[in-house]
Amino acid sequence: MNKLNNIYDKVVGKEDFGNGRFVRKMIEAAELNLAERVVALSEDEISEKLITTLEACDIPDYDNLDIAKEKTKAHTLGFACLIFGPGSKISGTSFCP
Repeated sequence: MNKLNNIYDKVVGKEDFGNGRFVRKMIEAAELNLAERVVALSEDEISEKLITTLEACDIPDYDNLDIAKEKTKAHTLGFACLIFGPGSKISGTSFCP
């Protein structure tokens, strides 16, 4: 748990930090590390508990996370508002009486 807290402390102040995205990436990386660890074991060593439990060694170090290296690009979201006066028509349809 300390490893997760330390990583979280490093990313909380980053610009464009999104908690859901961060957690998803952490879990995906940990699952891949778990899979690599399990593949190296013999069939007799594999149990249900082993394949369903993430361990500290499965959690990637902060420097190995994509989010540590990620360059974020800010996107602008804009809206257009059209105001139609009396008699305005679009495609032959009258919007105002």
